[in-house]
Amino acid sequence: MSEDQARVFSGTLYNYVTLFLIVILTAINTIIIANAIGAQLYGGYSVGKIIIDLLTGLCSLGLSAGLVRFIPDFLARQKFSSVNSAISTSSIVIFSASALFTVIFFFASPYIATNIFSNYWLTPILQIMSLTFPLIVVNAVTDWILNGFQRFGLSMLIRMVFTSIYLLFVVIFLGLGFSIEGVIYAFILGYAVSGVVGVIFVLRVSRKVIKSEEKFKIFDFCLFKDMFNFGKWAYGISFVELGFQRFNELVIGVILLEVALAVYRISQTFSSILGYVGLALATTLNPYFSELTSISREEKAVSMMKRSTSYSLIISLLIAAPIIVFAYQILETFFTQQYFSGADPLKVLIIGYVIANISKPVGSYFFAKKKLWINFSIQTISLLTVVASSYLLIPIFAMNGLNQYGGMIGAAIGFTLGWIVNLILFAYFTRRYFKINILEKNSAIWAITFILGITVLALLTKINFELSILGLVIFEAALALKYKRELLNLAKTAEAYLLPLQKSREKIGQNH
Repeated sequence: MSEDQARVFSGTLYNYVTLFLIVILTAINTIIIANAIGAQLYGGYSVGKIIIDLLTGLCSLGLSAGLVRFIPDFLARQKFSSVNSAISTSSIVIFSASALFTVIFFFASPYIATNIFSNYWLTPILQIMSLTFPLIVVNAVTDWILNGFQRFGLSMLIRMVFTSIYLLFVVIFLGLGFSIEGVIYAFILGYAVSGVVGVIFVLRVSRKVIKSEEKFKIFDFCLFKDMFNFGKWAYGISFVELGFQRFNELVIGVILLEVALAVYRISQTFSSILGYVGLALATTLNPYFSELTSISREEKAVSMMKRSTSYSLIISLLIAAPIIVFAYQILETFFTQQYFSGADPLKVLIIGYVIANISKPVGSYFFAKKKLWINFSIQTISLLTVVASSYLLIPIFAMNGLNQYGGMIGAAIGFTLGWIVNLILFAYFTRRYFKINILEKNSAIWAITFILGITVLALLTKINFELSILGLVIFEAALALKYKRELLNLAKTAEAYLLPLQKSREKIGQNH
């Protein structure tokens, strides 16, 4: 593995390990909550969280990407008043939008509960959760600002603080005998504490980094337009990517009972562990591809994109196979019997995330090449595929309401179909605009073969568990033999470059 490839892999591993720790805490929290309050209440709580996630994505108005892009630029040119103006302007716009969405969400809750989900008892849950929305936005804004200051460690620490405080108070309130209200109180306290920590971090970093006390515009309309124009496509892309999961879940909540949504959310929680492989890789590749294209090292960027796609596939397959085979045992170990039916959708979702992780490096390449409108178009078409196919398949697999849990498989298939369309479109546009094949013909054949292999494993678990264990051994052995050199390179790089990468990041942070 070359120095450049090692650098990307090391950064990806560092990001993934950090994100993985947060996912583990989140999974523990989910296990405790779901078992304590039951599937029906957990489904209602999930509806509130889904809506809040979507509203948070809407609130950024493209300014999140603007902060991450403009703050480093202003700092490099020592335009400290512009840094303050960017922070102030963005905060005013985003907090104003959040206040408006909070009011709308609160008063629309009875309509949402009664007319969309056909359950009026959801109203108080949605109304209480709507009041937490401003706290969530405070956390989001501090995260974007810290990323703009390139204090990535502090940004990740805020997420860890929220997850830890949330888990702590969930245990306390449930231990005191509270039910769903205790979970919501813990949710509020988690965001309140992490919000305070985030504001403190931003103030401290600002004092250290901003060397001048020049007057600045509290609201700079021209700067707002520049930030919005820069971030509008990234804004659309991030919201659509969020919608892949959230709209898919909302369709379940609308068509099926909240109990089915609760079980499906459990499957999503465990399958998303695999999805973070692609997220961590994209986080590392976005700035690196931008750097390579800006200095006209196009061949290096193309080589990196192809190699990263292969590594993403290999790692995804390694993780996916055992989760698919032991899906039922995982749920049986951690959850009560009412959640066991989530095993089958979990297997399908895992396959979907394997395909998604192939697309991530290609999306980063398009981002660096400033073809954001293509990214947005592809993601939008893929999202529409997810929603439309889920809406069509859920009633079929649910047998028009006779099998509520069967409908979850239809939703999972819809999710996977969306990512298949996504990959096909990225492959087409990469070929059309850049004359590049994502994977060479031989590599593509092997990729399809192994994806079909984990699909066969998923079917074997329904026929004979012992046979699926044998299939898992054969699958992992074949994968290891085929990608022996790549796996050895990954292992060596993980050991040799993770610690130096961490030290270099700390040094960069000190310099800024």
